[in-house]
Amino acid sequence: MDTDSIHFETKTDVYDLLATNKEFAGLFDLSPFPPTFKKEKKYGDENKGKIGTWKVEVCSYIDAISKEEKLDQIVNFECLRAKSYSMQFESSMDDPHIKNKGVKTASANTISHSQISEINKSGVAHSVAQKTFRKSNFEIYTIQTQINDAFSNDDDKRIYDIRQFFII
Repeated sequence: MDTDSIHFETKTDVYDLLATNKEFAGLFDLSPFPPTFKKEKKYGDENKGKIGTWKVEVCSYIDAISKEEKLDQIVNFECLRAKSYSMQFESSMDDPHIKNKGVKTASANTISHSQISEINKSGVAHSVAQKTFRKSNFEIYTIQTQINDAFSNDDDKRIYDIRQFFII
């Protein structure tokens, strides 16, 4: 299983579950959590950087008013396909976290979270242009390329045989 793109939602408080169930907590790298939170929940750093553990990516932010480190929460999540998603966090609603494999971050940030949501609903793909550096004969130059269907909810990792859905 490819676990570098796993996202899941729970109906229970995962933070308490990780604190009480050490066997479950052993599956995660809990080192990114704020020190005060780790001390309160008795989380350790024994899995820091350990291969085979899930790294918790959504952890904390510094509150601008109180200057305290707080746990961040995902408010909205849109997944187009594997390794192509957008997340809006409680701490930064206007600045979504957009990931799309094969598209540079600067190009991916030209699209908004609401546009990704619309692509997900309509199925109409969105193309982007991106600039890259190239080197030839000791000269460095930039080129702009058009990536067609850069944002699409078409699952291109799987091949479906349409015949399996019909009685022949």
